[in-house]
Amino acid sequence: MIFSIILLALVALSAWGILSAATPEELEGRIVELESQLVQMKEKVSALESKYHFEAPILVDANDQIVGTVVREQVDRINLLSTQGYAFSVDHAGKITPKVIRYANPICDGEQYIAKQDDAVMPNGQENSAMPGEVFTSGGNTLTASDDLYYVPFTSKETKILESYYKAPSSCSFGGEVTVYPVSLNDPAVTDVERIDYALPLHITVPQQ
Repeated sequence: MIFSIILLALVALSAWGILSAATPEELEGRIVELESQLVQMKEKVSALESKYHFEAPILVDANDQIVGTVVREQVDRINLLSTQGYAFSVDHAGKITPKVIRYANPICDGEQYIAKQDDAVMPNGQENSAMPGEVFTSGGNTLTASDDLYYVPFTSKETKILESYYKAPSSCSFGGEVTVYPVSLNDPAVTDVERIDYALPLHITVPQQ
């Protein structure tokens, strides 16, 4: 932005003949004057940028521990971003949203997957999907949320499972054909999302400059 202003100023001044000096001394004097004007223009631009600078709101706990940057507040949860750009959501009790993890076998073990968005409605109508760059707990669909966090790396590639299964309270249930992403146990060094006990209540605030 500053460069554009400077360029326009030079073009304008050149067009007005201010740079067409009769002698080298006059030219040098006008260049000095122009440099002074450009310094003043930079200062004005910096002041405007500072005046209209917007800090995104953040979610913090009662001890001012930062949970994440607020993207959207919903009735039952707050959607957040970590410093590494990973998305997650927290309910008003400080719990990260649980989602149903899928398996490619009828005993629900081995490689774990999460359904791709728009391809993830469970038999009870509950949506349990994710996309690369999300962090969540396992659970949902009447299951108690686990203590472990999982994430979908940004580099994850989608795949299709012809016969998927998911854990139910008393069985490993058939989930049908579904497009999924492989999931991994959360790595805080990658996602900068780490399960801790937040001091309630949580509240949204704007960082102080």
